[in-house]
Amino acid sequence: MQIARDVLRTLAVALVCVYASAVSANAQNIFGSIVGTVSDPSGAVLTKASVTATNLSTGEKRTATTDGQGNYQILSLPRGEYKIDIDEQGFRHFSRSPIDVVVDQVARVDVAMVIGEQNQVIEVNSAPPIMQTDSASLGQAIEGVAVRDLPLNGRNVLALVALVPGVVPQGASNTNLSGQNVFAAGNFQIGGGNANQGSVLVDGVSTNTSYGNAVELVMDQDSIQEFNVQTHNNTAEFGKYTGGVINMSTKSGTNAFHGTAYEYLRNTVLNANTFFAKRNDSGKQAWHQNQFGGNIGGPLMRDKLFFFGDYQGYRQTNGQLVLVTVPTAAELTGDFTGLRKSSNDPLTPIYDPLTTCGTLNNPACTDAQNKGLGSDAAAVLV
Repeated sequence: MQIARDVLRTLAVALVCVYASAVSANAQNIFGSIVGTVSDPSGAVLTKASVTATNLSTGEKRTATTDGQGNYQILSLPRGEYKIDIDEQGFRHFSRSPIDVVVDQVARVDVAMVIGEQNQVIEVNSAPPIMQTDSASLGQAIEGVAVRDLPLNGRNVLALVALVPGVVPQGASNTNLSGQNVFAAGNFQIGGGNANQGSVLVDGVSTNTSYGNAVELVMDQDSIQEFNVQTHNNTAEFGKYTGGVINMSTKSGTNAFHGTAYEYLRNTVLNANTFFAKRNDSGKQAWHQNQFGGNIGGPLMRDKLFFFGDYQGYRQTNGQLVLVTVPTAAELTGDFTGLRKSSNDPLTPIYDPLTTCGTLNNPACTDAQNKGLGSDAAAVLV
């Protein structure tokens, strides 16, 4: 029994280590970071200053302490807006918000503290945009407001990749992907690479398959918080691509309940008739398209545990005019003697396909050829 317990304990530790390493490996894919240097008014660095980052939506707090060079790092932060608080003995309390933490980007916030009492507060609510200076990779983040508010044909969130310089969409990649070719979703040229050779990640997990690097999962527009498109000089944690990297982050619940519901409708009665259907007076062809869904998120335990759920459905039926030729009642019985190209044309000759004698200005058939035609020759067409 003791051996069995030891084996189970060893397996449990191994699983925990594997899980931890997996989380660590994906951490820089789906999270952002805040780094910076804390100094005094003269520019001398402050060591052991306390730095706290607070998520403004969930209330989650992360702390760090400046090192011997005055530097601090708060890594693996979920995407969102944060407040930074810095305390050091002999200096006024410093507070800055909001600081926008973006997927797979590093926000640098350097702070020069002011001498004074800690109960005195310096609060910064407006500051120049934070530049991405701690990484050489080039790209652009498509933030939540664009994902939520920009009109998308068929609600294909990957169509927003075209907003990034250096990305060229092709084919059906900008439309709804239902019924499209399997390679339509990833049909982008990124940073001069070939189409369908990029890497698409959702919360750090690759959605590309081994079959032609096809993108097999495209998230609902309302489930994506934001995404980052990297076109050049990507860092070492990314691989398996020759184009760019599309890194998506899904939404999470917050301390407030939020939800949406929607229905996008296309219907026959709302559509104009097509040219040919109107010309031959065949009426409108049926067209019904419904794209519907909803989502909801909120707290399970305030400041600690949250939930978010999303559903989208897509239904489409449509009729099409098709021009075809069908046999007449006589032809259905095997009688082709009245065959004409149109009602005003002469009868179409009927002959054995093995010979053209007696037709098309050819000499008349010989007795041997006539015998070879057989009784069914009149029913054979070319």
